Amino acid sequence: TLLSIAKMLKAKGTPNRSIHFVLFTAEEEGLLGSEAFVRDAKAQHLDKCDGSIILDEVSFTKDKKHERLIFETSGEKKGTNRIIDSLASAVKTSAPHITFEVNYHGFGSDHMTLLRSGVPSVLVIERDNLYYADKYGHTAEDTKANTVPEFGANTASMVAQAVWNLANAPQFDIN
Repeated sequence: TLLSIAKMLKAKGTPNRSIHFVLFTAEEEGLLGSEAFVRDAKAQHLDKCDGSIILDEVSFTKDKKHERLIFETSGEKKGTNRIIDSLASAVKTSAPHITFEVNYHGFGSDHMTLLRSGVPSVLVIERDNLYYADKYGHTAEDTKANTVPEFGANTASMVAQAVWNLANAPQFDIN
């Protein structure tokens, strides 16, 4: 999904702001990848980051006729609300058949590490994530065959549009 987003953004041209693509590992082992990133990135001016969108389990749905996502953060703040608003707007223009809900009571995923470091962050995760995790996650059945590529592609289109919009919007105060 991330590579699809990168390809879509490359085709759009040069944005006004830098966009970084980061992959984390070891989330389930205690957010080790995102913790290491934040620790190392502080020396590289993470404080200048306007925000992040974290993707997790975005290519599975139990019902192909109802593609559903959660936009999750922790608390309502100007920076995270701006990201949520951009994602919601992108759903309308890029993937209007996707439904979403917003969860302001986030916990335990890589977006929390970034939020704790002061970076506005929103997790985009499929609504059926608990079902997938219980049935397939971290087993031999956690394969591409148990995903829905069309849903992943639709999510990628929506996220790419949101990132593009954010990268070309005027500067804003994240607090």
